[in-house]
This record gives sequence, structure tokens and C-alpha cells, in this order.
Amino acid sequence: MPSIRLFLSLLLMALLPFPGGCAKNSPAPSKTVITLWVSSNPYEIEWAGEVVRQWNNDHPDIQVKSQPVPEGRSSEEILMASVIARTTPDICANISPTLVEQFRRAKALVALDSYPELMTALKERVPEDSLREFVSPDSHLYQVPWKCNPILMFCNMRIFRESGAVPPGTYSEWMKAAAAITGSHKGVSMTFFDASVTWHKRFFDFYALYIAASGGHTLLDRQGMPSIDNDPALAVMSFLSENFRRGFAPLEITPGDPFLNERVAVNISGPWNVANLAVEGSAISYDVFPLPVPGERRKGASHTFADPKCIGIFTTSRHPEACARFVEFMVNSKNDGLLVKKCCQLVYRRHIETSPDCAEAFSTYPVLKKFAHAVPGAHSIDQATRIMEIFDVLSMEYADCAVRGIRTPRDALTRAEARMKELME
Repeated sequence: MPSIRLFLSLLLMALLPFPGGCAKNSPAPSKTVITLWVSSNPYEIEWAGEVVRQWNNDHPDIQVKSQPVPEGRSSEEILMASVIARTTPDICANISPTLVEQFRRAKALVALDSYPELMTALKERVPEDSLREFVSPDSHLYQVPWKCNPILMFCNMRIFRESGAVPPGTYSEWMKAAAAITGSHKGVSMTFFDASVTWHKRFFDFYALYIAASGGHTLLDRQGMPSIDNDPALAVMSFLSENFRRGFAPLEITPGDPFLNERVAVNISGPWNVANLAVEGSAISYDVFPLPVPGERRKGASHTFADPKCIGIFTTSRHPEACARFVEFMVNSKNDGLLVKKCCQLVYRRHIETSPDCAEAFSTYPVLKKFAHAVPGAHSIDQATRIMEIFDVLSMEYADCAVRGIRTPRDALTRAEARMKELME
């Protein structure tokens, strides 16, 4: 992925401090203006609009202007480009944890633990184990763990019933159900795994399945080194390979959403699909389940990928204290409940299942409670500067092994771990 590597190289060269701090000696303006970037998702734009209006009404001296992240190939590349050009907003509410260590090395993000009131609010809001996953290697926190969207398994219950199959909890149950479904429904596949080498596509196949299979492990070990040449990863890569080999997951699929079009029986995805299915697929009978695992079904909490998005304050801001106050307001219980209601996306919040501010959303979309139940077992991405390149390596071995079948699962994982470790040297 040359563009990502180019951006990374430029970021690692841009280690000079940002000039934001020098504004402290300049005369204070009569009104502080803060810029906020949010996702281009129309539901999130609407959410941000309501939050900003409420804040601006109550804080005439600190006004916030909200806009979507500028258009481009991806929000990650837009944010990278803005960091290099030092044209970042004051706050961005659409930061992937894959970017944070690069931005930290480039001195682009404010350490949030510099603001005690914000940190107190975050410690009360975010489960302790989850908050720990977002702390950088230098022991500072540069990102607010905001959205947590556990990746689970949507099952078309009509197709399962007509096939005499049940939603699988293990890989062996999956293969049995897949054989029954593809054998009884012409043109219907078990699921769709993306066959491309795009690094972030692995979030929704190998990575989510690996977290589930390993009981919550990510790609790096406690010493911060790649560690995927192991039995859980071998089971996952073998599982993916078998799905492609047996035709349970096609290499290509007809245009459109295959789950909405009922061309697949299973969709491994996040809670944002709930709103989409309510609007576009109201006739589809579906339910949501934890991801399958190798061996026997796990007892207790299940594990999966959180697909998190975080909030960061950039060091280009002339008003970091005001930004910290607004971020604290953004993630209060009322605004979290509004996000769940409008966007069908979950948040890192203790006891979210019983939160009064989320009650209306759970009443409207009862299946969201299953995602809320999965929040404590949902895991983020390792805090490492080269994490996108690590996923890039994983994706190339996934394509050669699972998709093309030119390498065995063991060889693919051995090669992947060795190449990942070279990146960390």
C-alpha cells in the first residue's frame, strides 16, 4: 500500500513540535471558536449538529463549528495529510486507533491526561480494561475511547430454518450449516469474506475471528511484539481457507448488499447495520449471535473486535482547554444515548445496557442490546506506530493463503509473523 507507507514516512519525519502553544501569549479574543470534524455518515452529522447546537446555546463564549471530514479516498489518509500540512481541526471525532501512535510520534495530539476533569469523566465512563487498551506506550492518553461497535454475526433466520440449520457457535457447526444452506438454496452462499488485500478489511474477517478464537488476544503480545504464529490464528486461517475452497464464501458477489439481497445467510458486521436493515430490509427475519470459535463453544463472555473510533484534540489548536471541556460534554451520558439512538452505534460506557439515556434506542431496536452486552468483550487495536503496515502484511498472507490457496495456513502465519517483527526492528 504505497500511499500509506508514504504518509507514514512523512509523518515520522515531521517530529518538530506544532506551533499551537505559542498562542497563549496573544490577547484573548472575545469569543473562542473551535472546529470539529466528524464522520461523513449522515446520521453522525445529524448527531453532531444537535450536540453542537446545545453546547453553543449554553456557551456563548466558546462556539463550536462542526463539519464532516473532507472528502478523499479514506478519512485516515485525509487526517494524515492534514497532520503533515498542519491543517488539522481543533478536534476530530473520527480517529482510528491505527493512526494514534503515528500522530503521537509527530507530536500532533494533545495528551488528554493533562486535563483532570476530562480524565475523571473518562474514568467514570469507560470500563477500566477498555481504557487501558488506548493508553500509549509512553503511559499517556491521546485518544478518547468513544465508539465501540462489537463485530457480531447477523444470521438470516428464514434461510437457516428452511435449510434445517442452526446459527453456528463453532467452526464445525459453521461448516455443517454452510453445507446445508448452499446445498438447499441455489445462488445463496454462507457468507462473504472480502478477498482484497486492503488492510482494514481484515478487521471484519481474520482479526475479529482471531480475537474471538484467542479469548481476547490482539496481534501484539505484552512486550509489544507480533505474535500470530499460534494455534488460534492457525484455526482462523484454516477456517477462512476452507470457506473459500468449498465455495461457502465466494470470491465475487453480485452488486449491492449481499445480506440485504439475501444472497448470503450470514453477515459479520457491526450494529450500524441494524438501522440499515430496519429501513431497507424490514422483511428480513434475522438475529445476531457471537462469532463462531474453534473447538467447543466458550463459556462466559465472548470476545470480538470493537471497531472503535476515538476523539482527539490536535496540538494545532489554540484553545486546548476549551476543547477538553467540549469533549467532556460530547461524551456525557445524554449525548451517548443520542448517538446510540440516531446512529445505532454503541459507545464505551459502563453499564450501557441499563443506561436510562439508551433506553429509547434499545426499545426501538431490541437487537442493539446484544451489541451492548458484547461491549465488555470487545477489543481495540494495538498501540503501535507500524500497526497499519502490520495489517498490510497480514492481508497479503491472507490473500495468498485463504483466497488464492498458494500457501498453507502455517506457512502464511510463519511468514507474516517474521515480516511483522522486521517492521518492529
